[in-house]
Amino acid sequence: MAESNNLGPTSSHPIDISGATSFRKKASRPEQLFNETDLEIIELKRRYVKLNDTIDAIVKDISQYIIGQDKAVRILSFIVYNNLYLNMLEDTCGIVVDHLNGLVIGPSGTGKSKTLELLAKKFKIPFTHYHAEDLTSAGYVGDDVSNILDVHLKNCGGDLEVAQRGIIFLDEIDKKASAAANNTSGRDINGTQVQQELLKLLEPNIIPVGKDKKMFDTHMLTVIMGGKFEGLPEIREQRLLGKRVPGFEDRAKPKIDRYYDEDDQIAKFFDEITSSDYIPDDLIKFGFIDEFVGRILLYAEYKPLTVDIVEDIIYAKDSFLQQYLNVFYSRGVDLIVDPLVLNGLATSVANSKIGARDIRRKIIMLLLPALYDTEQNYCPGICEIDHDLKYTSIFQQRESDELEVKNIVMDFANRTDLKPSS
Repeated sequence: MAESNNLGPTSSHPIDISGATSFRKKASRPEQLFNETDLEIIELKRRYVKLNDTIDAIVKDISQYIIGQDKAVRILSFIVYNNLYLNMLEDTCGIVVDHLNGLVIGPSGTGKSKTLELLAKKFKIPFTHYHAEDLTSAGYVGDDVSNILDVHLKNCGGDLEVAQRGIIFLDEIDKKASAAANNTSGRDINGTQVQQELLKLLEPNIIPVGKDKKMFDTHMLTVIMGGKFEGLPEIREQRLLGKRVPGFEDRAKPKIDRYYDEDDQIAKFFDEITSSDYIPDDLIKFGFIDEFVGRILLYAEYKPLTVDIVEDIIYAKDSFLQQYLNVFYSRGVDLIVDPLVLNGLATSVANSKIGARDIRRKIIMLLLPALYDTEQNYCPGICEIDHDLKYTSIFQQRESDELEVKNIVMDFANRTDLKPSS
């Protein structure tokens, strides 16, 4: 059979994926690239940069704190792990591979920035959370790419070598979607031009930073962008339904013909495995330019919180409630909270616009009387909050063996947002 110059199947000869072995390009085996000494150094470097854990073990560890977002945690963990491995590979063998950039999409308080904080802590690398709202194109009033790197460098104590291997999370990037449709001046300094400016951060560059113009090399940097992206789920939904989205027609590009026939199984396979997730076309319709979207390779979607997820967060390892159970225990007090109360609290949080961040506020509201009493008495006892939101504390007095019993109906007992659901 004569060899074909085509890298993929032709439209006239559709090929079964299961038998498409002739299109596999043979890769060099690792032992052809590295000698034994190189492999030993790689293994030592893996341990040095805390890559001795498997990616699965890392995901399971992070998922103890980020509840109900397994797929998103898996994607972000892979991006950070992979980029650190590539850094190690370059240090060890001089092999340079382009890094992965990622985009996180989801409502506030679902764990987007917390996931990256935990990953940075686990790998002991610096992490900078930067809000993109103030970004403008270079030369205008506001921040640009150099400012972002300057903040990151300061977070690293001015250590350039450390900063270049860290993580930068650009939050609220959805607010930099193009406003060109409503812009008559022709200069979209808060939208399109900012996206073009950010290309310097998303690809290998050397950028002067700070007053002393330190040359910041971005090729080892992990850059993740994120935001709520309100309206993006509707764009995806309408795409899946084959309809246009009201309000986004002006931003949408005309549909072009595909470069394959419907019988092309491999091309159809790639389209089908990504169709239910966000795709580049969705982001372009939302208001991002092609060049910007093309440099973001992986998308991590954080789902809205449900009551079940919030309850799991409340009971999770090292949760805010668990931390305060330890505070009570340190004072010799056992805290007992009726599960129905926590279910009602979870329902309230699930309906909140700020997501999981509202858990801490509501738990403090719930525990405030008990915290006050334990601070007053500071002696062994029991504090109980029942399903009627009635707070009872029993403390053993220091001067005698008698027990003092207090029954207090909390001030917020009549608040409907804290009552358990029926």
